[in-house]
Order: sequence, then C-alpha cells, then structure tokens
Amino acid sequence: MTNHWVDLQNCKTILVEGSNVAENHPMAFKWIRKAQENGAKIIHVDPRYTRTSAAADVYARIRPGTDAAFQNTMINHIIVNKLYDEDYVVTHTNALYLSDEAFDFKDGVFSGYDEEHHKYDTKTWGYQLDAKGKPRVAKSLDDPHCVFSRLKTFVSRYTLEMGERITGIPAEQIRQIAETMAKNRPGSILYALGMTQHTTGVQGIRSFTILQLLLGNIGKPGGGVNALRGEPNVQGACDMAVLYNYMPGYLNSPSNAEPTIYDYVRKNGIADSRYLVNTLKAFFGEAATAENDYAYAWLPKRDAAKDYGTLPMFEDALAGKLKLLWIVGQNPAVTAAQPQADVRRDGEARDARGPGDLGDRDRGVLAPARRRPEVHLHRGDPAARGVLHGKERNHQQLGRHGAMAPRRREASGAGQARRRDRGPRLPRGARSGQDSKEPRDEIIRKAFWTYTTAEDVLREINGYALRDNPETGLKAGDLVRKVGDLRADGSTSSGAWIYAGVFANGENLSKRRDSHNGSGRPRPLSGLRVDLAQQHAHPLQPGVVRPERQALSGLETHRLVGRAGEALDGIRRAGRPRR
Repeated sequence: MTNHWVDLQNCKTILVEGSNVAENHPMAFKWIRKAQENGAKIIHVDPRYTRTSAAADVYARIRPGTDAAFQNTMINHIIVNKLYDEDYVVTHTNALYLSDEAFDFKDGVFSGYDEEHHKYDTKTWGYQLDAKGKPRVAKSLDDPHCVFSRLKTFVSRYTLEMGERITGIPAEQIRQIAETMAKNRPGSILYALGMTQHTTGVQGIRSFTILQLLLGNIGKPGGGVNALRGEPNVQGACDMAVLYNYMPGYLNSPSNAEPTIYDYVRKNGIADSRYLVNTLKAFFGEAATAENDYAYAWLPKRDAAKDYGTLPMFEDALAGKLKLLWIVGQNPAVTAAQPQADVRRDGEARDARGPGDLGDRDRGVLAPARRRPEVHLHRGDPAARGVLHGKERNHQQLGRHGAMAPRRREASGAGQARRRDRGPRLPRGARSGQDSKEPRDEIIRKAFWTYTTAEDVLREINGYALRDNPETGLKAGDLVRKVGDLRADGSTSSGAWIYAGVFANGENLSKRRDSHNGSGRPRPLSGLRVDLAQQHAHPLQPGVVRPERQALSGLETHRLVGRAGEALDGIRRAGRPRR
C-alpha cells in the first residue's frame, strides 16, 4: 500500500483491476464512493461483472491473465500521444539514466539470451556509469539509450489493435481508459489476487508502477498503487502478527540464526531496528533497556530452517513430534490441502480419502450433520488425551472425518496408562507465570500488561514518548503523532509501528466517521440495486452502462436480508433428502 484508505477520497481517477473491492473490501469501497461523489471516475477491469462493476463509471471485461498486455497498451498510447507528465518523469524517475549501449530488445527477446541453455546473461542490463560509479544521465528523453527510450521501444508493439486482440477489450475502450487516467489526475490503482495469481502477475504489477510514474501519480495525495488482499481479514492478520513468521507490523519473527539484535538488524535492515525497538519497549516497558538489547533475548526464536506452516504442523502431528494440536474456528480436514495418500492409523496403511462415510469430502463439503461447531484436538501424543474433561470424542473428530490420525501408541505400563488419561502436564510453575524461574518464562514475567479498556490497547499500539524529545516536540507520556516520531534509542514505544498516529493528539482517529448527515452519526452505507432486466438489455460486454444506484434504508436492508435468508432456507429444505 502506498496510501491510506482515507486518501482515496482525493483521487480523480481510480482504476480497480483484478479485484471486487465493493464486496471484499467494503471499508475501502466507502472511500471510493466518497471520491466518486466528489467527481472521480471509477474504472473497473475484470473478467466478471460484479458489484464493483455496477458502481463503476467504466467497466471493461478483460480476458483472464492478459492484464500486463492491457497495461502496456495504455503505456504505449500515453507515450505516443505525449499524455505523460514530462516534468515529473524527468525530475522524479530514472527515465534519463543511460542504459548500456550493448543492451537490445528484438523479437520479444532481450540481449544476452543463451538459446541453448535458455538463460540470460544480464551483463548488458545495467547503466552506463561515470567515474564515481553513478549512472550517466542523458540530455533529453529522445536519447536512444536512455531508460525512457528503451521503455518506448519495448511497448511500441502494444498498439491499440494488438491490445484488443490479446485482452478482448475493444481498442476504443482501451484508448478511453488511458486518456481518462491521463486527464484526471491524481489517480490511484487498486489490485488484488485477480491480478497477482497469474504467471504474468509480476509483469502486471510492474506495468502498474510504470504507468503511475508516467502520469506523476506517485508521492501525491490521491495517487499511488494499492495492493488489496484476498479479503480484509488477511491484512489485519499480517498487521497484528497472527502469522507465525511475523511480529506486529510485518517485522520478521527472529530466528535462532539471529541470536542478538545486531544479527537481526544485519539481516533485516536498519529501518526494522527502529520498529523492533519500539515494539520491544511496548512489550516489556522499563525492563527493555539498551544494556540488554531491549530484551531481544527474551523473544522466542524459531528454527530458521523449519517451516511452521499448516501442512508441516500436521506432518509433525503424524510423526508424533507435536504433543498437542488445538484447532479452533476452522476445519482443516475440509479446507486444508489434502494429506499424502499414505496416512497411517492404528499401524495400518490408509488412503488419505479416509473411510467410506466421508460422503462428499472430495467435493470440498461435509454433510451438514457432520459439521460440528466444536473445538477439535488432534492427538499427536497420548498425553493429549483427556484435555476436555477426559473425553476423546472431540480430538478424534478429525480422524473420523478422514483427516490425519497418528499411529496409536500403547502404554507399556499402568503408570503410563494413568499418565495418558490425566492429560498433558504443564511445566512446574507455568500455571502462574510470575512464579516461574525458568529462563524461557522471562518473557511472561517481564511483560508489560497495564490494559483495562480497548482504547488502552489502542494507545499502546499507537505508541508513547517515554522521555522529552526537543526534535519532535513530544513530552514524556505524549502519544506519538506519526511514524516519524518513533526513535531507535528506547525513547519511544509502539506496539505496531504501522499504526503510529492512530491515537494522535489524544484523539482516537479509528472512531472518526463521515458525518455529513449532520447528526454526528455515520451515514448509512449505500446499497446497490442492480436491475436484472437492464443487465439483459446490456450483456456483459465492455462499455456496459452501470445501473442506477439507490440507497437502501436500514429497515429495507434488514427486510431484504431476511427474505434472502428465507429463500435460502426454502432451497435447503427442498433439496434435503428424506431420511
């Protein structure tokens, strides 16, 4: 992301490609609609006609996987017709840098290609350097060796007619979109998995960047290239360290190959050290000092050579390495990738598809009667038995549904059998972390926990000044106002640096809402009524006119949802087989 959601209201053009932002990112779409109310043009390029298409001013139906060709066609049209921002290109890009004179591009192949081994020798792909080792600069964009001229040569084959042949979008509509973006600046580009999940995904995103640099849409309010995730919770999971390999704010989780903070910084970069120090100060408060590397040693260190993802986790359970696997809120037997065919249970080879009672699992669904909203415990060791009041039913659920069940271990004595039934033992003193003397529990004993309300947590995430700083003007105890206020010397703390400023100046900015209705309350979100008859009159072809938008009241929305639910219930009842 190069922009905050709020900044979208400053856009004069918004290109959405490979994303159904209206349904998958409703909070982002709120600001897109705000920009539209301010006169911005919304362009949606996607193979499917969706709610985003219905809200867009221009909808272009593209052939899947041809996004890079579409972008390059627009780039060529903009260059040929000089619709780019020349001052911006000359001043803020590498357009004038001189490339190696031996560099060439012909018939779709760059110079240095070894046809026999199907590899490139990239020696000619660099810049011409001066005596100080810096790139030489051309006098104008017309120099045949400058980067701009090289780009012009590369995209010259993407004429409007060629773009239509490849993408399926009419040449006239490609021209319309390119000129709309050029004439309505600043503009932003939003994309998601529909862009990236192709073999040409990298080229497509690269072309986004080139297009925005040509138009001068980087580094300006309302400009930028914004990557959306598959769904909104993915972003939050990454931001707040739900993934095993991330700390808050996309800081890499330290490994055993980085035993000191110096090792971590050397591998991850100087910038990350500032953010890491602030996170450690938020974790441990005064206990994190410069003398102890801000308590870096207390952080658990993952094995640098080990994959802690979902599938390796199940493999460890099968091998008996994992003592307890506690699964909450998901059913990996259905949603995770299928295990290997040679899954053993009770010492016998067993097909991964499991017993015959799985029904439609191969189609990704389990019978409703078997979908139970309960906690699943996967038994990786006999010690996991009895966790839920001595009952094994729940932790064997996965095995009955054809998931992986480890080989049963028989107890060799009465003592072992009793131990198995009692359940797993926690380390002595671990039930009360404050009483533990184990070095590994230092992270619990020294943790800084002073929260009483949700806003207290948000203040900690935002961050504080821990002592006076004349440079920033902050006094000890002041909430930081922006990321730039954070320091690497332990004088500030922030639970997640990317949210520094969310509680700036004592105001919870996350509660700020658009209140143009004058009531002080958020305006109700507008719904979309898509006239199906109009869609039939205008088939899903490029240039389809979007239907009229009508705001739905809360009561109307409630009634519509209720009727939809009743209809779905009726369908389910009608299709349910008799017992």
